[in-house]
Amino acid sequence: MNSKVNDNRRWDFFIAHAGPDAAAAVQLAENLKQRHGAKSFLDARNLCPGDQWQTKLKHVLSRSRVIVVLISSHSGTAFYQQEEVAIAIELFRNGTVSYHIVPVILIGATRQDLIYGLNRLHSLSANEGGLTAVSDKLAGLLSSASERAGTVELAHAAAIVDQVWSQAEGAYSNKELELTRQFKHQYAAEGDEMVARSHGIEQKRITRAQFEDKLTPEQLDYVAVLEKSMEINLVLWKKAYPNRVLNPNDRQTADAAMEAMAEDLLGVLSSIERAGFWLDDHYITVRDVVEKRRANK
Repeated sequence: MNSKVNDNRRWDFFIAHAGPDAAAAVQLAENLKQRHGAKSFLDARNLCPGDQWQTKLKHVLSRSRVIVVLISSHSGTAFYQQEEVAIAIELFRNGTVSYHIVPVILIGATRQDLIYGLNRLHSLSANEGGLTAVSDKLAGLLSSASERAGTVELAHAAAIVDQVWSQAEGAYSNKELELTRQFKHQYAAEGDEMVARSHGIEQKRITRAQFEDKLTPEQLDYVAVLEKSMEINLVLWKKAYPNRVLNPNDRQTADAAMEAMAEDLLGVLSSIERAGFWLDDHYITVRDVVEKRRANK
């Protein structure tokens, strides 16, 4: 098996679980595969010795359609599951539009075992028909999820770039910059169309058909991954940046978040250009600052 981070396989489900619940996770993955042909990522199966867990986690999550969190009496003390769940909770709190997050209560557990932050989500219970019934309900969720337009996905990814960059620019360049800025040039989705505005005035509009005609299927698939990845970047950055401000001597977390975000920032910008839009000064600054930092690594 290729365990490298550049493994671009897509997963229907990412199954997060505590170590003692590995057997249940494997059974659920097998049910999903055998009954519905679904592909599930399991750390016990798909991680290899030497894999960098945090980097791999973000890579795999951005290529998964549904995050499934198995809940048992072991969940509260599961280190890796807590990290996965922490991301899932923050995605939910941020109003994620590209992820479905589904807690699954295992046999013998109750809603009281739900990890804080997941209790507001609709959950499935293996106490009602076992994991076979759970797999059928998860497959139904997958089949009912509608495909979103690439124009919408890219516009949302660009909006996240704007959301983080006023802080990230200073961190990337090691300069003190104002913490909140309103950029003059912005992208937005209206229906299935992507619109570029400067000072609120429309500059260019691209329909879904025009967008899909300009990009190859592989590039369209990459845009979908970028949106998910940028949502995770936002979660990681919100967690990392306050630590950097409050404790300048401990920059490891923030530096890791910046490195994880760099490729995605450049990916969003290149996708915007492929779609036929032009980059204004602040997006060119994003590209120049990030490329310079990467070149100096």
